[in-house]
Amino acid sequence: MLCGLVAIRSEMAAITQQSIWMAIQILMLVLVSHLALADEEGVDHVTRLPVSERQQVEHVQAYYNRMRRMPDSRLWGRKDYWATPAELLRVGAGDCEDIASAKYFALRELSVPAERLRLVYARVYDEARMRIEPHMVLWYRESADADWLILDNLRDPVEKLLQRDNLLPLLTFNEDQVAIWNVAGNERVIGEAALLKSWDALLARQKATDQVALVISIHTM
Repeated sequence: MLCGLVAIRSEMAAITQQSIWMAIQILMLVLVSHLALADEEGVDHVTRLPVSERQQVEHVQAYYNRMRRMPDSRLWGRKDYWATPAELLRVGAGDCEDIASAKYFALRELSVPAERLRLVYARVYDEARMRIEPHMVLWYRESADADWLILDNLRDPVEKLLQRDNLLPLLTFNEDQVAIWNVAGNERVIGEAALLKSWDALLARQKATDQVALVISIHTM
């Protein structure tokens, strides 16, 4: 019984640490956005609010693209493991799934709706490694009828999908749906998020982290 309680307390402490990391990260992104814009325009740091959504997207892209690329086998001792944003930040490295999903969760925390975000399984020509390989990126658009923009850890600029002739999208998904991307440039929805087990498990772990963070914030008010 005592061992069980210790294990639970240890797990809660780990989740709490992840929650704090994520909260600090989101606050830092917003603050950096505010200060960068103020510096560019030469205005007072305190009075220059708010930052546009597109500028927040640019800062999320720049921040997470600092993370080192490293395979799951080396980081976690597993063939495939989808890390939470807190885990990615703690080790400072991850693979394309980790970095793309961290960008997704960061933008959701910054109030970008899920319907304007897609995680995308694709094939890409990796210029550094000179080969075609599986890849994952994040898509974002400013409105329901706007062009998709790509947040890719292989390239720093946020680019339009039409600009990426080296990227072949295959499957798109968010917390609500999974869809096949066809050659006509349209999505065909084939199911809910639970269809992708790794993604569904990551969503559950992130939700648990968020719930613990909410409880902590309530008790510290």
